[in-house]
Amino acid sequence: MSYRMEIYSNRASGFIWDVSELAHNIQYTSSLDGNPGKLSFVLEKDPNNILMMECGFAVRFYENDDLVFHGWIFTLGTDRTEAYKVTAYDILRYLKNHDTFAISEGEKSLHDVFKMICEQWNLEYEDLVLSAFGGEQTLNDLAANYMPKNNFNDMTLYDILSWCMTRAGNGEYDYGSGVSGSAIEQTVKGNKNYDADMDRDFVGAYYFLQSRNGKLCLNEITLNEKENPVIIGDESLLTDYEYELSIDKNTFNDIILVQESDSEEKDGEKKIKNKVVVASVKDDSTIKRWGRLNKTITIKDGATKAQIEEYLNLALQNHNQITKTLQIKAIGYPIYAGDTFWLRLKKLGADFKCYVIAATHDYGSHHVMNLEVSTNPKMQEIL
Repeated sequence: MSYRMEIYSNRASGFIWDVSELAHNIQYTSSLDGNPGKLSFVLEKDPNNILMMECGFAVRFYENDDLVFHGWIFTLGTDRTEAYKVTAYDILRYLKNHDTFAISEGEKSLHDVFKMICEQWNLEYEDLVLSAFGGEQTLNDLAANYMPKNNFNDMTLYDILSWCMTRAGNGEYDYGSGVSGSAIEQTVKGNKNYDADMDRDFVGAYYFLQSRNGKLCLNEITLNEKENPVIIGDESLLTDYEYELSIDKNTFNDIILVQESDSEEKDGEKKIKNKVVVASVKDDSTIKRWGRLNKTITIKDGATKAQIEEYLNLALQNHNQITKTLQIKAIGYPIYAGDTFWLRLKKLGADFKCYVIAATHDYGSHHVMNLEVSTNPKMQEIL
């Protein structure tokens, strides 16, 4: 096992420093939740005093000559030892920038929005989904989902793309026709009726964004599946695991929607006098099993009856189940968020494919990793 780390100057001189001998405490994390890939490490003081470090310098980290991370230094710190404590992020970090624009009904697909954002913000990019289907001319309907009309008002680039990925992944709209299906106004950030409580259940994960060789890539979970995936289990790589079932975290079987009413303006602030119930849904079968687990959500004006009913059904579907989490600890292997592997655990009766939701890799005298995984490509269930 060999590691190599290089620091690149962003100046015209283009200096490259190989700091492999100075680097330690190296940790790389990746996830599917929109957070950028992160590489943190410590660089001991350069005995030759030729190393220069600045925020914005590029970092590349290799394992056995395979590129693991390409990003840029965002944080530099030091102490009395004069060692550098460094945090670098990949290209997803720039998706924290904000933008404002509008799209018309059926004007753009997910792929159009992705391309537009990357080009306007000077981000190197690659649409892996388009490439997999042979480009725009031969792309099948599944990937050609067109977006409904929307105004993106001071939203992060990631939130914009996440909104588009969710709708494309969920198949909410007629493929390629430009005609939208039902849209829940409260789940659109930037909309005047946006409600964070209603939005949290609709974060897509079928399509996802990742960094590859310094490029921002639009990918699809199933495109990362390998014919012969690595096996992690009782006799391969596994060192430990933690499996948990819970109805205490995000499980609800009785959901009530209430709406603000009788509001008034006083001293420039909106005061709510009353809230009224507009709809509710429950599951008697799980109430008998677990007891009543209630969630009350306040919605703003603007939702139609059909939209409220749609939201209730989706909310109950998402929440009316046991929360299952599985953490895998294993000997290090080049597998990251969005990748797949085969899990074999006799005690859990597991012998099937898993998807990596998040991964943390520690590189020291031994490379070890901690994986959060799911058995469903849309990250809805585990085991």
